Amino acid sequence: MAKRKPVRSPENKAIDPAPENKAGTGRREELPHAPKFWKYETSGVLAPAVQRYLSGAPLTTEEVAVLRDYCRQWIASAVWEMNPHGNGVWLADLRRGVEGITSLEALRRWLATAEAAGCDPL
Repeated sequence: MAKRKPVRSPENKAIDPAPENKAGTGRREELPHAPKFWKYETSGVLAPAVQRYLSGAPLTTEEVAVLRDYCRQWIASAVWEMNPHGNGVWLADLRRGVEGITSLEALRRWLATAEAAGCDPL
């Protein structure tokens, strides 16, 4: 089995993606990958689209598509399934609904629903 490289935080500190089991058995638990936050994306495409959205500027069709893709990866993360308060219907609805983000208004509605559910991607 190949040795994994450590994951790095924004402060360049190593993060162990599989901490020891709390029961003290020494076994490692795999944690689901957290959603990737837009501020750390490096393509140079997502951040300007998010900033335009947050400033209230109109978005192009391409910017809406970029934000839809970002929201898709955010809500698809398995970390939301670990919610100790349950994930109920809201998670399935958000995962299904992300494909309907085809306009600025649809994006606003989806983000409002995500924020109300406690998983604001912005």
